[in-house]
Amino acid sequence: MFFTLLVVTFVLSLLVSVILVRAFNQPIERILQRIIADAIHDAWLKYLKFAICVVGVSSGVRIH
Repeated sequence: MFFTLLVVTFVLSLLVSVILVRAFNQPIERILQRIIADAIHDAWLKYLKFAICVVGVSSGVRIH
């Protein structure tokens, strides 16, 4: 039972994180293009996507 709850919580938090990354992909990319004019903004975009996923999964989703 505990393992199932752990897996469900992990999958749910990963799914929510991926949905948020996809939803905010274009706005974040436009902001980074304005701030960082070089081609390095692509690397920063990848880093931000990864960071959003990591923070989302580590925070988890509260199941009540």
